[in-house]
Amino acid sequence: MGKYLTLEEAADRLGVEYKTVYRLVRQGDIPAGKIGRIYRVLEEDIDGYFEQQKQAMATKATAESSVNSSSESTTGKRCCVCTTPIVSELSIAGFCEVTNQPICQACWFVKKARRATSVPDQPAEVAEKTADTSIEEEAEPEATVDEKISQLRSEGKHVITGADAKLDEERFLRSFGQRLANVEQLNDPVSDGPIILRDARSKHQIESHAQINENDNLPSKRVSRFTLRAGGWGKPKRCLTLEARFLSRPDVIKVRGYDFEPINAIELMAALTAIARRAEKVGCFHVSLIASPTGFTDDAVALLSGESTTKTFKDRMAVAGLLDLPAERTVVDQDDPRVRGLLQVLDPQVFEDRIDECCGSLRDILLDKNSVSLGDACDKCNAEEEWMKQAFDRLKRAGEFVVDELDEFGLVISRPRE
Repeated sequence: MGKYLTLEEAADRLGVEYKTVYRLVRQGDIPAGKIGRIYRVLEEDIDGYFEQQKQAMATKATAESSVNSSSESTTGKRCCVCTTPIVSELSIAGFCEVTNQPICQACWFVKKARRATSVPDQPAEVAEKTADTSIEEEAEPEATVDEKISQLRSEGKHVITGADAKLDEERFLRSFGQRLANVEQLNDPVSDGPIILRDARSKHQIESHAQINENDNLPSKRVSRFTLRAGGWGKPKRCLTLEARFLSRPDVIKVRGYDFEPINAIELMAALTAIARRAEKVGCFHVSLIASPTGFTDDAVALLSGESTTKTFKDRMAVAGLLDLPAERTVVDQDDPRVRGLLQVLDPQVFEDRIDECCGSLRDILLDKNSVSLGDACDKCNAEEEWMKQAFDRLKRAGEFVVDELDEFGLVISRPRE
């Protein structure tokens, strides 16, 4: 069996960032095992994943070549309704019922045209058959809401009803409050000062951003908001707002009975802008977790993932993360140091996994050494200082090791003295 790698080593082998490998492991694209809470991957699985990507690119190139060759076969063809040139197979939406000539997408979908502008006379039996077919089609009853939902689900779509979305909203808002119960301390990025949650002055409020009747059984786009304040009386003031925001389309669900379309970038940006404006107005840094029962489009994810150089949401007074409920996936920009310091709220699982990995690496180092400084631990484990500080504190609170601050070395973690 091949060599076992940490996620950092796997990222170095592929020449990508740690979070990229972590996401691939969580999605199941790269096989991995867990010892406690620490991931390990086989070197051969990393190489195998890379080979799969090579094959996928080769297949894609072949498909694109096929599309290009098919476009050549459309040279000289025109729409038999409007005579617009057909530039490729993608321009064709259908064919004339009589002449079998191509009809462009504009004529097919907008004009509802199904025949050429000039159709030759048909034999009586053909005309009669066509007429009968059209009558049958007109008489065909429209599919019910349940049938449409079943059809969409059979196509792999995640379809929700009003009751589904309302239940998701209630669970999400409740779970956000529960995750805060596991957080002891957070840092206000504006004042750069700590806020101890149990000692802070706190205020909780629920806001609804949709006018919904109780009898409608629909989500109401609610926001659960916790405002924490610390300091005062001669001390530096610190303020932090933590909010869970449920983003859905109750108006769409009310009209057609269901929704399946992911939240797009325009809808998400409207919510992000509202968050940024409120943060600026009240003068309090906002941390928002935005959930959608239908997921998010790729361009919406790009706003907050940090992987896009042109479409990224950045604000002085606010950060946000996305919770894709159907995919059970959280999207945050870990390149933003403010986000990394608030992962306990935005993505506690990533926070726990990262700290556990740092703790495991520290234990390995201290098998051969009596002590190690914070700087040396960061270098040896290829970890950032803020993660390693959390690992120092966790091992100290667990009673496994002793942490001291020395003038010459700074923070030092050591084996307990016998």
